[in-house]
Amino acid sequence: MLKSKYVIIGAGPGGLQACEAIRRADKYGRITILMREQHLPYSPMSLMYIVKGKTAEPGAPMRHKIFFDRLSVELLHDPVASLDPAVRTIVLESGASIEYEKLLIATGARPAATRAKLTGEPPMCSMRAIHDASLFQQFCAVKRSGIIVGAGATALQAAEFMIRKKLETTVIQRGLSAGGAPQILSRQLDKTLAHWVQGIYEAQGARFILGVSLTEVEQLPEGVRVRTDDGKDVVAGFVLQSSGITPNKELAEAAGIACNQGIIVDHEMRTNFPDIYAAGDVAEAPLFHEGGNGLNPTQQSAVFQGDVAGSNMSGQKKSGPGDIRTNLFSFFGHRVYSLGVVDKGDDQLVACDRGAHWYRSLVLDNGKLIGAVGLNDPAHPGLLLQCIRQGLDISSVKKTLGRTKDLGEVLSGVRLSAVVRSRQTSSGPRNASLNSHLANCKSPLAAHEPGSPRGLLGMVRDVVKGFFS
Repeated sequence: MLKSKYVIIGAGPGGLQACEAIRRADKYGRITILMREQHLPYSPMSLMYIVKGKTAEPGAPMRHKIFFDRLSVELLHDPVASLDPAVRTIVLESGASIEYEKLLIATGARPAATRAKLTGEPPMCSMRAIHDASLFQQFCAVKRSGIIVGAGATALQAAEFMIRKKLETTVIQRGLSAGGAPQILSRQLDKTLAHWVQGIYEAQGARFILGVSLTEVEQLPEGVRVRTDDGKDVVAGFVLQSSGITPNKELAEAAGIACNQGIIVDHEMRTNFPDIYAAGDVAEAPLFHEGGNGLNPTQQSAVFQGDVAGSNMSGQKKSGPGDIRTNLFSFFGHRVYSLGVVDKGDDQLVACDRGAHWYRSLVLDNGKLIGAVGLNDPAHPGLLLQCIRQGLDISSVKKTLGRTKDLGEVLSGVRLSAVVRSRQTSSGPRNASLNSHLANCKSPLAAHEPGSPRGLLGMVRDVVKGFFS
């Protein structure tokens, strides 16, 4: 039987970040990563870049072999068959067994299955794995039209690709806004910005059918027919199913690990078994604003959770303050961010220029920033995310924020004042050098409190750079 101090099931963003966190504290403990696919690890978020041909190499791996060699990590392409927490043992599908001391479950998620009746074998695909991306490319090469079920970020990026390939593109979405009206990106954007984004797509030729779901998907000789729950039919060449995910929690459930929608974890990403952790799309983690636990299936969240899990697995004692919903994506040359809570709060600061396709909305609750959405906004999402996490009171600069386009300097000044007051109150003169350092920071992103997770800002910067490149 193989023995490994640390075992990580899954090689997505959360699992890889956990490796780095472990190695910060434990230079020599054996780390074994188990993954199902035979490829080098990749992120589902990179699949559209593969489809668009924007990657320098096949598969768009997040990490190369040199990464695993440098960290002395063993990468095994052998799926897990079962897990026994009582004896800390994993059985692989090959029949081999591994005994672990600390375990991270980062098994991700799969596309949510359609609830519609399937007649025949209709041409359908999703966008979660490399073979999905390949099938989508094949459909786009030979079909003249397509239907996308769902209107999240991945669905809309796929719609952009189809439109650029001159395919007739129809987007069908059930989702409703907080006010109960049909809306694209209903969990990410406010009503105004969602309407703007939809308008940009419609100007490019996309058709939207909102507020309905599919009841039937039927194979036709040259494609597919779908029927919506209002009795209407739409015919196209193929269907892309992109309406949600289902966490891969079955392995954990079978082992007696507490689950709800996903694997339930605490602020340290620990399950109900003290030596077992979970991170990424499979984890149901504490939420920053909403209270309780919930899913937050984004790459940024997976990286943050993996860092917290890996730190605690290796004895570095780290507690995450809770997940903040974070979404970043681009389309037709435009950039969008969505941070925190966008459909609640008691005040909203909106600045926009529709002609220039520029929009920003800051959501406040009792004067504190709790959420933000933006289109082509020069404000750095990393700075806004830190302000939200800090619970920054921006009531004193509301008028300024409502007028200015570049709010980096304004928010940095408010954050600096808050940090200085906090440090002086708690520790007095000994923080003079800290205050001097913060005052001399030229970049808003550099002005962050020592002791805060440097990795968070670094990760957000990297992700923002990757998404907006």
